[in-house]
Amino acid sequence: MNKDEWQARVDLDMPPHETCLKTHRQLLGDGSPDGRLEWPALLRKLDKLSPNYRS
Repeated sequence: MNKDEWQARVDLDMPPHETCLKTHRQLLGDGSPDGRLEWPALLRKLDKLSPNYRS
């Protein structure tokens, strides 16, 4: 228990084990590299906002 929790004097509720497992699986993802979907979307956005950035 850290200092803030101790000072607040509230009981913390832990989520069910199944919820923790699901969250962990979501965090790990499907094994694809990070940014696989984000990078193309960011490039499209940049193309739209500033088409001359490539030159």
